[in-house]
Amino acid sequence: MRISMTTHKPYEVYNYSISKLKSIIANKSKATPDIVNKKFISTYFENYFDHLGAKKIIVENCYIDKDFLDDYCGYYVRCFEKYDRECTRLHFFNKNFTIKSFGQLLKGEDCPISKEKLNSAYLGFVVIKPLPQTIIGRTCLKTYGSDNGRRTFPITRPYKANLFGIDLEVKSLAFQEQDHVVSACATSALWSVFQESGKLFQHPIPSPVDITKIACDPLPLETRYLPNDGLTAKQMAHAIRSVGLEPFLIKANNEQVLKSSVYAYLHIGIPILMVFALIDVSKSKEKGSLGKYLALHAAAITGYSIGKKSAIPYEGSNFVTKASMIDKLYAHDDQVGPFARMIFGKKISFSLGGKKLTQPSLETSWSGEDNITGSVRAVPNYLLIPVYHKIRIPYVKIEEKIIQFNDFIEILREQEILSLENSIEWDIYLTTINEFKSNIFQSDSLPAKLKKEILTDLMPRFLWKASAFFEGNRVLDLLFDATEIEQGLTLKQAIGYEDFFFKTIVRVSKIKEVSIQLKKNPVWDILVWFSKVKLKS
Repeated sequence: MRISMTTHKPYEVYNYSISKLKSIIANKSKATPDIVNKKFISTYFENYFDHLGAKKIIVENCYIDKDFLDDYCGYYVRCFEKYDRECTRLHFFNKNFTIKSFGQLLKGEDCPISKEKLNSAYLGFVVIKPLPQTIIGRTCLKTYGSDNGRRTFPITRPYKANLFGIDLEVKSLAFQEQDHVVSACATSALWSVFQESGKLFQHPIPSPVDITKIACDPLPLETRYLPNDGLTAKQMAHAIRSVGLEPFLIKANNEQVLKSSVYAYLHIGIPILMVFALIDVSKSKEKGSLGKYLALHAAAITGYSIGKKSAIPYEGSNFVTKASMIDKLYAHDDQVGPFARMIFGKKISFSLGGKKLTQPSLETSWSGEDNITGSVRAVPNYLLIPVYHKIRIPYVKIEEKIIQFNDFIEILREQEILSLENSIEWDIYLTTINEFKSNIFQSDSLPAKLKKEILTDLMPRFLWKASAFFEGNRVLDLLFDATEIEQGLTLKQAIGYEDFFFKTIVRVSKIKEVSIQLKKNPVWDILVWFSKVKLKS
């Protein structure tokens, strides 16, 4: 016979409401109810759990969280103030049940619920840290629904939670609030980024305190390790290199570049860190008033919404991409919440360093001096993308080549060599050979012999894929080796889905005058590949 020495309640069960959730958070942390109420994330949770249809909360007391334990050992254990090392984990469900039935389930007795029913109703968990300010720890919540494919969340993976022997699972990406002591917004964003890149590229996932220490190593005189107020671009890049990846920086003050880059890299599952300026536009409607620059901020981009009805050509051209249909980004913003919405909006004017600037912006869930949600805009500065070292060809190089090839098709269209009433729409993204061949295997749009040739062809692990569509129908796929050096960037494979379109390009590419005229053009190596294709007479 075993006598339990436990003196606390191992769990509690409550009906969900936002007031009950705020009360639990305040009781289980060292934060006052006023602090909890003032957090942006409280408003976010209210909207988020309403959308997910939360009905029950199970409070798991005395929970040991690995990431907080690392932070605790790295900083809090040495404080004069005594901080607990144990956290509280809150589990959310969209089905009703009683504390009695949950107790019966744990005893193995017959009851209205089962572990299968709990798992199907599981919305995820939130860890509450025993701190006075930054209290939201590791959080893994179910994403919004896809809304018929409009919303896409490529940066998610399964997270398992064992609740007193009951295995639960949620597909998400871990999030946590910025800890002003052991980390800053960039650290929290990097931590979320590493959650996915660690799985994709098989590297260890450091804790927030370790990320901060690693990031500060190359610049020891720039700032002290702990407490830490923020990381520079160089420090973030060093943290990315420390896990064996290469930081690729893209200037993001052009909306087309931002959308295309996010779309291209997120597709394969590479998470993206975006750094942006926060601009308070509360008073910008007043005559002569400009937006007020607040600070630089960082967030992990986790998804996007294809919400525009039609694609928009690049300015001054006929080049059209699917990425131009993006109307929202979703980001892990440590001050707002996971999968927080950022809406592409109009350009705003603000003052910085005594100069007036006018730049594209995104609506956020931040509030400014007027305390109205959305009165603080995000002005993108740059993207920092952690890529595997063998992915050498950046998106911009592929885009340049496809723009030139699109110009070539436009000439054929204008001269009525190709009977296309409208321009081609391009879908360009990074993929893997496994994903590509899986799609080819499942396709019924290719002749059997060609299908077998493609499936058995040797190709690199990472590929840039540019697919051409006309009136919603795929007409062509172009494949480039993403692991090649830029000087050797050539077309590896082209797959035609519309016979006349493909054969027309082949025939034109064989014309000597065309190859001579375009030999110094980036499109030349694509035409060389087509010129070698043998057509049956």
